[in-house]
Amino acid sequence: MLAKIKYFFPPFALCALFTICVSQARAEETIPATADILNDIGKVQAARDVSSRAELAQQMLDDLNRVWGAREMDKLDSRVINGLISLLSDDDDWVRATAAAGVGYFGIRARRAVPALNHALDIFSRERQKEVDNGAIFASGLDSTAFIETALKRVQGTPDAEIFDDPPKQDGN
Repeated sequence: MLAKIKYFFPPFALCALFTICVSQARAEETIPATADILNDIGKVQAARDVSSRAELAQQMLDDLNRVWGAREMDKLDSRVINGLISLLSDDDDWVRATAAAGVGYFGIRARRAVPALNHALDIFSRERQKEVDNGAIFASGLDSTAFIETALKRVQGTPDAEIFDDPPKQDGN
C-alpha cells in the first residue's frame, strides 16, 4: 500500500498538498476578523443618525485595534482597506478619523488610500472654513486632521509614534 501511495503521491506532490492545506487553514483564520470588520463598516455606512454612526465607527476601530495589537493585520484581506477608504469621504468627521486610523494600521499595504486620505483632508478644510466663515470659535481638540496626517505618514512608510505606537510584544515574538 505504501508503494502505491508513493507512486500516486511523489514527495513534491505531498509538499504541494501540505502547502495548499496550510494556506487554506491560514485563509480560514482571516475570515472571522475580516468578516467582523467588514460588518462594522457596513453598519457605519447604513446608520443614519450621527450618534449611531460615531458609536459604530468606534466599535469598528476597537475591532481593528484588537487585530493590530495582536500583530495580525496581515490576516485581514484588502476588502477591509477598500471599506475604510470608502469611509474617508463620510460626512462625519469622527467617522473619517476612525477610518484614517484604521487605514494607518495597514501601513504601506494601504498605499492606494493616499488620494482618499488627501481628499479627507480637503473635506475637513472646507468644513472648517465654512464654520469659520459663520463665526465659529474653536477650542483646541482632536479632529480628523491628526488621524489623517498620521495615516498618510504610515501608508507612505513613515511611522508616527505619537498616535501609532508599536503594538504590544507577544511572548515568543
